[in-house]
Amino acid sequence: MDIPYPKLHLFVQSRIDTCDDVNLADVIDGMDLSEDWGADNLDLNDADDSCWAEWTN
Repeated sequence: MDIPYPKLHLFVQSRIDTCDDVNLADVIDGMDLSEDWGADNLDLNDADDSCWAEWTN
C-alpha cells in the first residue's frame, strides 16, 4: 500500500530532541540499540532544545 515507515534513526533523534525520555528508553530497550549505533546514526552535538521540550511537555 506504499505506506512510508519512519526510519529508526529519525524517530530516535526526534525523541532526543523533544526530551521524551520514557519513549526514548522504550525504543532503546526494545530495539536493543548500542552506544555505537547511536554514535554512528545520531546527531548528539545539535542545539539544545530543552526549553522548547519543557514547554511542549
